[in-house]
Amino acid sequence: MTDNNKSVVLEFLAGCLAGFSKIYSGQPFDIVKVRLQSYQGDVRPSPLTVVSNIIKNEGGVTALWKGSLPPLLGIGATVSIQFGVNENVKKYFIKKNEGKKMTPAQLLAAGGLAGFSNCIVSAPAEHFRIRIQTQSKENPVYKGSVDCMKKIFSQYGIRGAFRGVVPTIFRDSIGYGSY
Repeated sequence: MTDNNKSVVLEFLAGCLAGFSKIYSGQPFDIVKVRLQSYQGDVRPSPLTVVSNIIKNEGGVTALWKGSLPPLLGIGATVSIQFGVNENVKKYFIKKNEGKKMTPAQLLAAGGLAGFSNCIVSAPAEHFRIRIQTQSKENPVYKGSVDCMKKIFSQYGIRGAFRGVVPTIFRDSIGYGSY
């Protein structure tokens, strides 16, 4: 294996570890955000009340990580897609520019294409996660993340997994392009 190949593998592994850390550290905040966004009562509870209710009524502290399996499964793929597309588009532009510095528009395009490409994995992963996080406590539709994926695919096929993909494409293309 060449040094360049080792570098790519190490960068991918570092990205995966960073992604796993991001999911585990951010998941409790994400479930609270999703619950607040999807709340349908007259008086929305405070974030602390949401946390307290989840812990009390849904299985303890570990319930704060409910729905984290799809993002964990997808994080390695998303990091490799983002990195690979972004770096290859940048190489294309540098070659096209005959080694000269990339323009801001080219940088925006490289990041935007990386974000767009990322949606093939991130959109279904987020859809499954949100389905798990927002299901009723009293009558849950899904037993867990794997059950959720199976049921969505069996009921709606691949199209069902990509529900909400268009806004995700805009968010990620603009977000990664700007970044």
